[in-house]
Amino acid sequence: MYLTAEVTLQEEVVEGIYRLCIFTPTIASLAYPGQFAMIRGWEGYDPLLSRPLSFHRIDFQCGQVEFVYKVVGRGTALMSKWRPGHRVAVLGPLGNGFPAPVAPAVAVIGRGMGTVPLLPLVESARREGIGVFSFLSASHAGGLVDLDRFMSCSDQVFVRTDDGSLGAPGVVSEDLERVAKSTQLSAIYCCGSRRLARAARDLAIFLRIPAYVSLEAHMGCGVGACKGCVCETKDGYSKVCKDGPVFELNEVVF
Repeated sequence: MYLTAEVTLQEEVVEGIYRLCIFTPTIASLAYPGQFAMIRGWEGYDPLLSRPLSFHRIDFQCGQVEFVYKVVGRGTALMSKWRPGHRVAVLGPLGNGFPAPVAPAVAVIGRGMGTVPLLPLVESARREGIGVFSFLSASHAGGLVDLDRFMSCSDQVFVRTDDGSLGAPGVVSEDLERVAKSTQLSAIYCCGSRRLARAARDLAIFLRIPAYVSLEAHMGCGVGACKGCVCETKDGYSKVCKDGPVFELNEVVF
């Protein structure tokens, strides 16, 4: 069932990337890191489908959730025009989120927009007193959304950009391997890059710790009815929206 909610903030973070905050106490009280919502706020049926957005921040005390999205088509272009007070329809929280982090410390590894669903997990771990090591990468510095928030909630943040505009060129999986040699990690969480996910999977197997991945996919319904967002796993095909978007990393076929 869709709930009616109100936009409280809309701002362009960098060119083409927006921050959207929505007041919806019911969803904020139920949402969990790694889950998502289906959102629409335009009249008529063009576009026909709602847009899936991962939770970027969850504030159950203020009854508000925050999303960060990139304008990539007609739906997100219309979304970018919303202003505070605009009424939207929201279905959520949907999907399976990240398993709760446990002590002593966890690693999160994300690339580009894949860092978006990782922030609620990092903030949750910090509130519970669990150590966090963040490994973030993007093609350029502007692609690292809310780096300051990751830095405020992490014991250490490692940054890599392809063009060297922030941090050193290279891959953050190298930093992860180095930290894993001197730090006891309880789990690895990742999103945004298949190559990084494969590296995280191999390291987790070597360390004998669990690893999880949040998959990105085009979605039609968000509840598993349309079967439009399947991914391949060791047990066959699964629906990203209903069976995921978070999966055990070693179960996904990349």
